[in-house]
Amino acid sequence: MKKKWSYISAALITFLLISFSILFFFIPKAAALALPYRWDKIPVNQSRSIVMQYLGKPAIIDTLQFVEKGDTWKVERDDGIYFLNIQYRIAEDTIAKKYFIGFLYKPGFFKKMYHLKEMRG
Repeated sequence: MKKKWSYISAALITFLLISFSILFFFIPKAAALALPYRWDKIPVNQSRSIVMQYLGKPAIIDTLQFVEKGDTWKVERDDGIYFLNIQYRIAEDTIAKKYFIGFLYKPGFFKKMYHLKEMRG
């Protein structure tokens, strides 16, 4: 009987290790490899007009929060949503100073935000 419980506990620990490695290692690596094409090389230290020519229109356009939050683009995929947020230096003719790329993984009942890339200019 004791041997049976040791097999069950070993199987449970193995299952948990595999689940957590998939959730916290393999999904972020796969999401980083599957970035939208133009998001891989974003023009930092460029004006807002050049960034918008390169990336297109932002998904979320809010002129009241533009000063605080910048522009946000999003791309929806089957298993989640990619977010790109670019913040600008307002005092210097809206020059892109920082960007953040995230991936919201949502396979149904579970949601997790992954931080894929960030760069400051």
